[in-house]
Amino acid sequence: VASTRHAARTAARGESRGECEALERDLHLRRAAREELARAAVRREGLSVASAALERDVKKRRELQAADAESRRLEPRLAQARREVEAALAALALGRDALLRLEDDWRKEQAAFLASGLVDGAPCPVCGSRSHPARAVASGGLRSPGELESAREEVRCRESGRERANVEAAAVEAALGRLADRRASLAEDLGPRAGRPVAEVERELAAAAAALASAEEAALRVAAA
Repeated sequence: VASTRHAARTAARGESRGECEALERDLHLRRAAREELARAAVRREGLSVASAALERDVKKRRELQAADAESRRLEPRLAQARREVEAALAALALGRDALLRLEDDWRKEQAAFLASGLVDGAPCPVCGSRSHPARAVASGGLRSPGELESAREEVRCRESGRERANVEAAAVEAALGRLADRRASLAEDLGPRAGRPVAEVERELAAAAAALASAEEAALRVAAA
């Protein structure tokens, strides 16, 4: 009887020891699974952050490429606008010179008209002198009364043309300035990627997205294990 009881106790202790060992193995496996799941989460988070940053950089690199193209398009336009400003200024200067000559001719014509009515010994209606030794003579430069007003209108038109040319040049210059500021800001944000082709940055993003998808699949497998 004693031997039977001893055998039973020995068997019970062996069974208990086996259960403890099984429980320890289970705990070890669970702990390892949790650690692996945590590592997978860290990898996934890192890849997610990197992928998001790359996605932003791809958008910025595309924007920088578009800004570069727009700047190249506007640069010759600015050069043309500046040439038009110079041409408008030259045309205005010529118009003003012509107007000054016509105004001088008009004054001479008026003086000649007054002089034609002067009589020796009679007072001049302008200065009151009774002596008229050097009477004004018509220059013949002003061919019609409307010629002076036409010249004035031409000057006004050329002034408007100059203003339009100035506004156009200023608008293009301002647009280029804004583009330059944006390009500088994008280049600073992008760092080394600013000088890399857009397609290359897009391939880098695609690789990061694939790595992220793989990490998410791995994390799901670990969680399901």
